[in-house]
Amino acid sequence: MDLELTSGRIPHSLAASLRARIHMGELRPGERFSAERELAEQFGVSRVTLREALRVLQSEGYIEVRRGPHGGAYVTDLSEPAQAWRDRMIAESAALDELFDLRIGIEMATARFAALRSTRDDHEIMREATDALRKVSTQVQFRVADSQFHAAVAAAARSARLSAAVRQLRGELFTPLDILDLGVTPEEDADQHEAILSAIQTRDPERAETLMCVHIERTRATFKGILAIEAASPE
Repeated sequence: MDLELTSGRIPHSLAASLRARIHMGELRPGERFSAERELAEQFGVSRVTLREALRVLQSEGYIEVRRGPHGGAYVTDLSEPAQAWRDRMIAESAALDELFDLRIGIEMATARFAALRSTRDDHEIMREATDALRKVSTQVQFRVADSQFHAAVAAAARSARLSAAVRQLRGELFTPLDILDLGVTPEEDADQHEAILSAIQTRDPERAETLMCVHIERTRATFKGILAIEAASPE
């Protein structure tokens, strides 16, 4: 489910939805967006509205528009928006904590409900995402596999609103792991996912939500540590 497109600010809401896809690795550096007609139909907007949204992303450095036979909107290397995001988080440290506080609350709830409501099919999807995480060879693949696991837990909670909230929060938390080394190895992350999955499979909601909290708090601490180092570094 994509971010809600509010009628008063549809181009900016659409830009936010596309931006979230990039942040989560669903659209990767160098990847071409779908054709304008397809995207417009997918989101139920006019091509004029879509172009306005793409102009917003272009102005922020997320995409470049190429002409010619292979033309279209392509995701950039993300260096410009990644640096802008880091600068904002350094300047507004409370904003980062607020994002993580809300993410912890939401994802603890998804882990609890997943332990109560999930099926074997859900467990298999989580297992596949965890196994994929152990096999990644690039930071972009790491980001995608990590997002797939958390999305699978949210889906297993059987709450469309919780799933949408998880997606929105992960979309706001820009984790350009291919640009910013967070010091988290795929194996370590997969081990934590494995423990969460085990708690969900054994129908232990308290343990599932506790492990999810520990997992996300670890990410918070790593993020803040990296940003603190960057803030202290000379220009």
